[in-house]
Amino acid sequence: MMRQYQLAAAGAQERPWALAALGQGYAALGRRPQANKILAELKHRQLQGQEVAYAIAVIYLELGDKDEAFNWLDTAFRQRIGSLILLKADPVFDPVRQDPRFLDLLRRMRLSS
Repeated sequence: MMRQYQLAAAGAQERPWALAALGQGYAALGRRPQANKILAELKHRQLQGQEVAYAIAVIYLELGDKDEAFNWLDTAFRQRIGSLILLKADPVFDPVRQDPRFLDLLRRMRLSS
């Protein structure tokens, strides 16, 4: 499966989400150095004005760094990144669905029930 992520990320210069998927895959496999390298690239893109905060949050969450993931989700919220509408459905957030920070974010987005 990792090979599929690598192939998908081959054109990641134009598609930062492909790069983010590769980073998430590395993180899921415990390949922290590779995931961190992709995080560095995505942070560079963030500084260049690309809206990749949600993708960065997903990789941090996969790495188990919930605090950093929530910092980046807050950034995505402040930037009004459209991907946030996936919060309630994206299974990557299953481990934090009961976290007060997650519930607060849903409330701020008016997505809580």
